[in-house]
Amino acid sequence: MAVRDVVIARANDGDSVRIRGRARARGPMRTSPVSQRSCICFRLTVDARHGGDWRRVFEQDEFDTFLLTDGSAEAILCAPFRLELAPYDARSENVPQKVFDLVRTAGANVTMFGMPDELRYVEVILEPDDEIVAVGLATVEISPEGRSSSLREPPVLCYLRGDKEPVVIADADDLSGGNLA
Repeated sequence: MAVRDVVIARANDGDSVRIRGRARARGPMRTSPVSQRSCICFRLTVDARHGGDWRRVFEQDEFDTFLLTDGSAEAILCAPFRLELAPYDARSENVPQKVFDLVRTAGANVTMFGMPDELRYVEVILEPDDEIVAVGLATVEISPEGRSSSLREPPVLCYLRGDKEPVVIADADDLSGGNLA
């Protein structure tokens, strides 16, 4: 399915769209668990290996509705999201103690025969003003928070909601236009 690039003000109700813009918080900011950065949303995954294959032992994310603005209008992005953002931090060496503490607090067993497993983690965060691309199904609704295209038109607001499929959020500079569908 082809997803077309649009500016928010030109998004049509029911179209699958790709919108480039800047992220803006709509609600309270969060604090990422490892880097302790103030952010709009984050995702942390931790995998463990003791000799064999890697296995997921911890996963935490906090997502909430946020704004995307592109100069033409604002869109409200609603979870669920699929974050395709570059990691803020990812390590398999010199893993911070905070990662071990989070895993242990969650009750995951990361030792075998008394020896600690090898851990690797990935922390992805979305900060205010990050330039991103969002791909999803546009819904255009009449809303007093929206903009009107003329004096005779009601104000409308664009939403991208992860109802049937998650809204994909990716770094704007990683995309050449056709990498996300």
